[in-house]
Amino acid sequence: MATTRAILQHFETWEKARYVFLQSLAELFSKPLMQNVDILINAGAMELIRPLLLDNVRKIQQLACENLSKLAAWDDRLAECMITEGILVQLTHSLREAHRLSRKATTNVLRAMSKHSAFLAQSIVDQGGVELLIPVLLEFDPSVKEIAAGTLGNIAHHSPALAQIAADRGAVESMAGLINDEDLPLRRQLCASLAQIAKHTPELGTKVVESGVLSHVSAFLDVDQPDTRLKAEAVLDTKIFPNVILLLKNIEQMVRRNAAMVICEVCKHTKDQARFVLSAGCAPALVDNISDVRSHERLPGIMALGHLASFSPELSTAVISSNALPPLVDVLEHEDEDHVKGASAWSLGQIGKHTPVHAKEVALVGTMLHLVVCAKTKRTSEDLRKKCEFSIKSIVNRLEYTPALDSLLNGPIMPEQCLKLVLIQIAKLVPTSVELQTKLLLSGSFARLQELQLGAAETIVELIEKIASVYPEEIRSFYNKSNYRVFECKPNPIYTLRDPIHNIFQSTSHKFLIPER
Repeated sequence: MATTRAILQHFETWEKARYVFLQSLAELFSKPLMQNVDILINAGAMELIRPLLLDNVRKIQQLACENLSKLAAWDDRLAECMITEGILVQLTHSLREAHRLSRKATTNVLRAMSKHSAFLAQSIVDQGGVELLIPVLLEFDPSVKEIAAGTLGNIAHHSPALAQIAADRGAVESMAGLINDEDLPLRRQLCASLAQIAKHTPELGTKVVESGVLSHVSAFLDVDQPDTRLKAEAVLDTKIFPNVILLLKNIEQMVRRNAAMVICEVCKHTKDQARFVLSAGCAPALVDNISDVRSHERLPGIMALGHLASFSPELSTAVISSNALPPLVDVLEHEDEDHVKGASAWSLGQIGKHTPVHAKEVALVGTMLHLVVCAKTKRTSEDLRKKCEFSIKSIVNRLEYTPALDSLLNGPIMPEQCLKLVLIQIAKLVPTSVELQTKLLLSGSFARLQELQLGAAETIVELIEKIASVYPEEIRSFYNKSNYRVFECKPNPIYTLRDPIHNIFQSTSHKFLIPER
């Protein structure tokens, strides 16, 4: 007969196995996630973690939450899976527990989920998340209160409706009551979360002011404030410029970010404010800022440049003159976070939307190819895809630079709406531009157009036929033959070809169509 010790040994072995499993996942998530996440998800990691949220061992519950928070922070699709898998329901159930460590771990998952989209934030609200988070603000541990305040701020960030829900359910009063807490990180988070609520409408701003928080916040703006991370807020004083430009070079990362954010918030409202910011010399400083920092630290500076350029051709020219285009393209090419790339795509569209000159300047630094690639990449988020397509449309509508239009046809296949705009622009220019007519033939773009007709929408086919109608009949018939392919010749080609391109344009082309053998 088995002894009590022998029986309990089985339970201890099972408990240790659960803990080792979660600890191993945590170590994997701490490594570069790109190579691990898909494997772990396909292996059913999320389904195995879910029941451990209600484990009878508290440290296992906490470790399960830590793993889920890393997954949710990594990708919005993984965060959405937590709704479909029923994990969000279990999280809100766990949040009702009284133990501080359990609340901290659970709230951390909700914060990671809520940052991605209005859909995820609304899902948390629908599960009673706001009502459950407000009591967490009364916890003894400041770090727990900070996470709860950050989650409420994330929820309010996405839309006026969500901010109104948070305000109606007591979030403003609860956070305002903690604004004089001695913990500085908590005070920063409370200020940021209240700002997320107040920014949407005058009514919400009034509600925040009526909570009495403003008098306390103003005390934090004292330049003698020992906390260097709060110094950036002092630029809201009447001497905001040029002090704010100097803060862009501060050694404190948070100060630099806040300074760029202040500039962004000042310049985005009116043309006069944007002109004032430019006249103060902020554009070159912002360009230096986004060149020196990386990842999400670039975001305020990128947005500020887009707002500055959006109001008029003159302001856009000033932004271009500050050499803003290369670092913005660098963001599209090298950054990993979609929301940062999306901000850069939007800003490039704002710079290039005004005139053919602005569109040409944007195209000359290789912007169009990167926008198309971002729009077509499978892992691209829906928000980034929309921003890229919007910017492609904005720039192409003004683009008259022949090599750029030609390169768009020879590059990756664009989304249909973007391709349609490119064809409309080419059809408008090609009847009067011999340069464009020649370029399309010699680069192989004319042949590419014939290929694009196969299976294309009726409007695309009509536009291609309109472009082709500009050329002589012998060229059209030559390129319409399906048994021809593009062949690139060397300076001294082996093949001697007699083709209508040479006869008509007398050109030494590098690409020809030759019959398949």
